[in-house]
Amino acid sequence: MSYIFKYTSETDIERMVQFSITDDTRPSSIQVAEIIKRVEKEIDARWLGWPDGGSYGQGYSISNLYIDVPSTYTEEEPSVLGETVEKVYIPYPIVKMNKLERRTSSIEDTPEWEELTEGYYSGWTEGDSDYMVIWTTGPDGQRYGIGWYFYSSKKPKAGRARLRASFTYSYLVPEYILKEYATLKASIQVLELAVASGEPTRLSVYTGGDFQEFVPRELSKIIASWQERLREIEEKHFPKARNPLSL
Repeated sequence: MSYIFKYTSETDIERMVQFSITDDTRPSSIQVAEIIKRVEKEIDARWLGWPDGGSYGQGYSISNLYIDVPSTYTEEEPSVLGETVEKVYIPYPIVKMNKLERRTSSIEDTPEWEELTEGYYSGWTEGDSDYMVIWTTGPDGQRYGIGWYFYSSKKPKAGRARLRASFTYSYLVPEYILKEYATLKASIQVLELAVASGEPTRLSVYTGGDFQEFVPRELSKIIASWQERLREIEEKHFPKARNPLSL
């Protein structure tokens, strides 16, 4: 199955760099496709978008993730045997819960799991529930979860692999932001390759006059402005690093 672009395309990049890309140009369509793939994989590695074959709002999937439950006690205040924990935070930005299980056996024994019932979610019919997702809001108003709050009788015990979770996750950065970001980032690499390939006539729109004199300076300005916009997008729209345990 061929790769399907998600956040940008060859046409978007052509509009940005203001020259055509074909199988015979340098960089070629094949080279540009590889650049786009790399940029999109970088975006996915930061959990900003959606899975291959999906669309905005769908998170990446993870199943049966074992989660340690940290003690709420400090070195000055030692934990107690059988300590239970009310809130557990994770580094993943939760979009939708599929399953959450609490380990009821000790770590030394054969695992025994109890599936917990989620409450207070969109479309929830009021009734029995064992936990709720702790939600937060991103810089563009998007909502994602950062952990779980457990009701008294279902609090997990502190310890290794006390929870097992399946869910989808993403920071849900708006689609139009990811499109601009991916297009800019890929276009910078395409421009740099075009200059390195020695095809000055394809870049004359930026220069006029003598290519040797103007291209390096003018393209440097263009690339610098695009890089500045990339930094601005990252600062305003991408998630900040956080320590879940400190929330």
